[in-house]
Amino acid sequence: MDIQRMGVVGCGLMGAGIAQCAAEAGCQVWVKEADEALLAKGLARIQSAWDRAVAKGKATAEQQAGWTGNLHGTLDFAALANCELVVEAVPERLDLKLQTFTGLDRVLGPKAILCTNTSSLSVAQLS
Repeated sequence: MDIQRMGVVGCGLMGAGIAQCAAEAGCQVWVKEADEALLAKGLARIQSAWDRAVAKGKATAEQQAGWTGNLHGTLDFAALANCELVVEAVPERLDLKLQTFTGLDRVLGPKAILCTNTSSLSVAQLS
């Protein structure tokens, strides 16, 4: 399966890193956060990493512009509706992760692939 459109729910350290790598790989990436402040902080983290890469000569300004064009922020689950793959990267709280999957279940198609970034919660319990 060739993933063209990807979603990441949560733009903290892990979510931002996942979104950054996917955007650099050429995916259209939609990052969903709970509020504007968290979304702005996460997107700024990614842009800062790209700024550093350009400053160090590891990437060109043209590459950065392309990556930036691949990255989209949202506060609404509906923006993820056409994603083929969505990675949940919210804080390690069962209630929050279950809310996230409930929100995704309402908007994603039946062929969408859902992933979790949990490190301590039971994946069976999340499912």
